[in-house]
Amino acid sequence: EFIQIGIVRIFPAPVATENPTFETPAPTSSSLIPLLEQISGETTIEDAQQEIGIPIPLPTYPPDFGQPDHVFLQDAGGWMLIMVWRDKQQPDRVQMSLHLIEEGSWTINKFQPTIIEETSVNDLRAIWTVGDYPLVMRNADIQFTRLINGNVLIWEENKITYRLETDIDLAEAIRIAESLQVKPTP
Repeated sequence: EFIQIGIVRIFPAPVATENPTFETPAPTSSSLIPLLEQISGETTIEDAQQEIGIPIPLPTYPPDFGQPDHVFLQDAGGWMLIMVWRDKQQPDRVQMSLHLIEEGSWTINKFQPTIIEETSVNDLRAIWTVGDYPLVMRNADIQFTRLINGNVLIWEENKITYRLETDIDLAEAIRIAESLQVKPTP
């Protein structure tokens, strides 16, 4: 009925019985900056790391990617860290976001992405989803829903669920995911 990676459950679309056709729309890259202004818990990498008590891995690929432009630490029944990089050529657009979600946090459900593909990150099972679809986060009686458009790579490592949201292709997303490293503190 669903595919699960860490705390994320993906509900595929019902299978058509006659003459199925699959269309892969190009990901759209609408501005998410107004959404960023509504997220609470903005902090720094250093403060987030101190709060959650584990080193935070950052992408080392591409080499010039650097630190995230925004870091949010959310209480989701456990912690949820959201790191956001803005597009350097179009600063009003988000280039990528990386979510690290502690085991025991809210359950995240995705409904009917256009594409669901099994893959791997560092030899760990991963799922790649593409399309416009609702993302539902829930914990007990509280529920939030938002529409995701674009590509998401999801994997779990050391009881942390990772969600890499971007408009790049699968090969590049895996390359970024596999480049995650904890950078030494100065």
